Amino acid sequence: MPTKSRRRGSGEGAIYQRESDGRWVAVVDAGYINGKRRRFTAYAKRRKDAAERLPELKRRAKLAGQQTTSIKTVAEFLTHWMDTSVRKNRAPTTIESYQGAIVNHIVPVIGSRRLAALERMDIQRMLDAVAAKDGVGPRSVENVSAVMRKALNDAVKWSLLETNPAQHTEIAKVPQADRKALTVEQARQLLFHVADDRFEALYALAAIYGLRRGECLGLRWSDIDHEAREIHIRQQVVVVNNAPLVTPVKTKKSSRNLPLLKDIDAALDRRRERQAEERLAAGEHWIEHDLVFASMVGTPYQPANHHKRWHASLKRAGLPDVPFHSLRHTAASFLVALNVHPRIAMEILGHANIKTTMEVYSHVQQPGMRDALESVENVLRHTVSSTA
Repeated sequence: MPTKSRRRGSGEGAIYQRESDGRWVAVVDAGYINGKRRRFTAYAKRRKDAAERLPELKRRAKLAGQQTTSIKTVAEFLTHWMDTSVRKNRAPTTIESYQGAIVNHIVPVIGSRRLAALERMDIQRMLDAVAAKDGVGPRSVENVSAVMRKALNDAVKWSLLETNPAQHTEIAKVPQADRKALTVEQARQLLFHVADDRFEALYALAAIYGLRRGECLGLRWSDIDHEAREIHIRQQVVVVNNAPLVTPVKTKKSSRNLPLLKDIDAALDRRRERQAEERLAAGEHWIEHDLVFASMVGTPYQPANHHKRWHASLKRAGLPDVPFHSLRHTAASFLVALNVHPRIAMEILGHANIKTTMEVYSHVQQPGMRDALESVENVLRHTVSSTA
């Protein structure tokens, strides 16, 4: 049986061989951190390999000591995490989304809690509070949970915590708000009333292709390929710090090529003519961005301004006051009515996975469920009456 041998090489730290299985153990004692004794340990079959692990263990012990001197609470840790990890590696929209989750939901509930004392029940309490808020949808709760889990994963990686207390939390079910879509007749009515609007083509793109608002506002003239008769969806306009910003579309599936339809092509031609007038009126103030739906001086259009314009258009057309995103559901309902295969619908709508498409399809098909079942009932009623 191997004997337990403790040795300390020059500058190596503590290395010893374990009696139970003969493995070599490298250990660095970081002392007391937040009232708890912290040791950083690595295992290896050979003493040489254990010695090679020591520099990393020392680095982790030093980092833990440095960070805990300034990081005491959950709020302090999340500020540090955003500054050192998120802002350097994430897209602007992701940064804003994470910051919103932290400021609006996480910090108000558990921000003052000591990080070292954070437990699963604290995070569960916070998630339950988020789910109970009015106007908060299931995706918002999932986002808060994901931010907390990712942040605490880094806390474990940085040796600030031994385990991630967010790992086994549960998300309370939040009812999904009904998706509102314009009917075929309502969509016709809308396009009729916006025929003289500078955003006529934008509304048509959203109603027919199901483009997101950001994708419409990010569309460039160079994305209209007349030779191939295609529209290329490659970028979007998002809001960061209350300002419009052009970024690539979020996922690979969102980047897609759509057929250029005749009516859409004609609407885009009218938009090009109108923009030429706008460029002439702006004169030297025009800043070229090649955007189809630019501001009156060529810059990216502020989505908040379009939000107001959209609701004014609905009112003028005498239509229900629904979100602009409802046009995307309108497009999906058209695809369902025409029996378009979900895979093709997924490509048109730019969904990241077929699950999202099927959820949309199942929702859209609900109004048709009664008709289908009544048809079955009529068949059965005829059968039953004929045998009576």
